[in-house]
Amino acid sequence: MLILLIAALSITTGVVLSLKDYYDKTTSAVTLEQTRLSEQLKTDITIEVVDFDNLTNTTYAYVKNSGAQRLDVAKVDIYLDDVRIPRNETNRTIAVIPDTEVLNNETWDTKEVALITVFNFTLASNVIHEVSVTTQYGVKDTLEFSI
Repeated sequence: MLILLIAALSITTGVVLSLKDYYDKTTSAVTLEQTRLSEQLKTDITIEVVDFDNLTNTTYAYVKNSGAQRLDVAKVDIYLDDVRIPRNETNRTIAVIPDTEVLNNETWDTKEVALITVFNFTLASNVIHEVSVTTQYGVKDTLEFSI
């Protein structure tokens, strides 16, 4: 009888430890997803102006962080006419405009405007073009323009 009791306690302990591990992993996954969704809901950007310089084939886009989430300009994706301009390319720059910096130089904070510049990307005249900007949280804004 004592052997059955010890066996039952051992099995019960094993089950409880397995369930605790499962509970801990599930709680961690739910917390991560909750944080990601919260950041996404707080994020919003607005492309305010797009300009193109025919002489240098340079596109300028002024984008405002209109949400409540701090953004990282190094993690922003840019698309011109559905062509992605890779983050590590030297033909693009993204910088927060100094006169709009409210908090610090390290991040793109709320109400700050970033200037996105894409060099050496030829666009045809008399055609409607599209620029899209996507944040690290997947929030996107698109603006059509013509030159």
